[in-house]
Amino acid sequence: MRTGLSRLSARDRMGLAVSAALVLGLALGDAGWWLSGRAGGHRAGCARSGQRLRVTADPAIAEVVRKVADEGPGCSAVRVTPLASAAAAHAPDAPDVWIPDSSVWLDLADHATVGRAVSAATSPLVFVLPAKAAGRDGPLLRTRSWSVFKDAGTRFGLRLVDPAQSAAGVGALLLLQQAAGGGGKGLEAFADSLRTAQTVAAGDPVAESAAYSTLRTADGTTPVLVDSEQTAWRHLAPGPRGLRVVYPAAGSAALDFPFAVLSTDPVRQRLAVDLQRRLRSARGRALLAAAGLRPPDGTPVAVLARAGLSGAPALLPYGQPGSAAAVLRIWQRVHLGTRAVLVLDGVPAKYEDALRQALTSMPDDAEFGLRTAGGPSPSRVPLGALGEPAAAGTRRARLLAAIPSAARTKPAPADRAVLDAYRTLSDGYDANRENIVLLLTGERASLADPGALRRRLAAAFRTTRPVTVVAVALGGAPETPPLDEIASATEGGVYRITEPGGLMRLFLRAAALRACDGPECPG
Repeated sequence: MRTGLSRLSARDRMGLAVSAALVLGLALGDAGWWLSGRAGGHRAGCARSGQRLRVTADPAIAEVVRKVADEGPGCSAVRVTPLASAAAAHAPDAPDVWIPDSSVWLDLADHATVGRAVSAATSPLVFVLPAKAAGRDGPLLRTRSWSVFKDAGTRFGLRLVDPAQSAAGVGALLLLQQAAGGGGKGLEAFADSLRTAQTVAAGDPVAESAAYSTLRTADGTTPVLVDSEQTAWRHLAPGPRGLRVVYPAAGSAALDFPFAVLSTDPVRQRLAVDLQRRLRSARGRALLAAAGLRPPDGTPVAVLARAGLSGAPALLPYGQPGSAAAVLRIWQRVHLGTRAVLVLDGVPAKYEDALRQALTSMPDDAEFGLRTAGGPSPSRVPLGALGEPAAAGTRRARLLAAIPSAARTKPAPADRAVLDAYRTLSDGYDANRENIVLLLTGERASLADPGALRRRLAAAFRTTRPVTVVAVALGGAPETPPLDEIASATEGGVYRITEPGGLMRLFLRAAALRACDGPECPG
């Protein structure tokens, strides 16, 4: 399995954010930090004594941490840096203490935590929708919770804070995935819900305000934004053009603001323990509540209750270690364009029209090429955009014309054609598209040496430039060991199609094709 966020160069985006934050800090000197201590004279003495604790905290809690540290006794200095959790997860220099907005980042981060990270506060994920639609749609959202997005048709327009940059977005993905169910059909339902979801920028106050403003003015489909209760609280307003919050009855994940100690220095560890104790004190809890955050157990607080936010959803786990990275890969795949080379290996005649219709349904900017496995002169259509002009009109027209003869070519070992297609995609790898070798075969794949092919594909596969082999068994053979073997070498999967309409649906549901990551793909 691939780890991290490499598919959409998310780490590159995070790296830019980190670089910008560090440049700003260098330009401002200590003004780019919050330096806390009991008094000015104590700060100077503490700096000389070396008792300085470097804390990086998510902006949602950083001001509270600064205030708590500033009120602390004794000769110690706490330097608090507010930095978005997604950027801090891959910052080159680890602080002594890191307080991201969610434990999700501990799973994705480059830093190692010393001991167990304990929650400093919580903020559950909630549904935010226009007040004018809350009376009609709120009860359905509350009772159906996360499953409502898989079978409510176009009634709701799902909006997610960018999961590549936001734990609220990752949490929403994990809960939607759980609600969609397991197996191929569950993956298909999950991919469909993501395909239609809109993405809201994370970490940008201007973009955040604009996202909430558009909720108030939306007409038609009811927009539903999944966000943290704390963020929603900042944007709530009374009146018919205001917003309402709905708590899912099935429960919700929560931002849990883990207090993670990264330093191995005993002195700094003791300072960290003292800071954590002050955060959990009565004064610390009061400051957290004033910032719109609940205590670690999720108990409602008066500040939120006065704004009508007194729900107490059951807090659901984010999943097992690795769950966040896995669901992010699906998210990124669903939102990529398609770049595929078809390898036709004895396609049954009854599937020819379905294949032609499927290619006709794809957008002009989708990129396709063609290889065949057998015959004295195997067919070959170069890879490119379907709408691109070609000798026969467009590349799409050339592909459609080639399918009948290519599909009827006498089956021969497809090993060479698969490797040729793989090299083509690797050599011209496009990070903004899903690069797929799509092997279409009959009930029995024509592979001369599946083991050798698997080894060559495994050796060529790169997690930083992933090209995936996805096999489609036309006729739905119950057991396809050779296909499973070669697909797994590139983290691909196998579809089993039992009738021509299934092939058409596969292409129409291209999101599910891109999301497939394992042997059980929807058919």
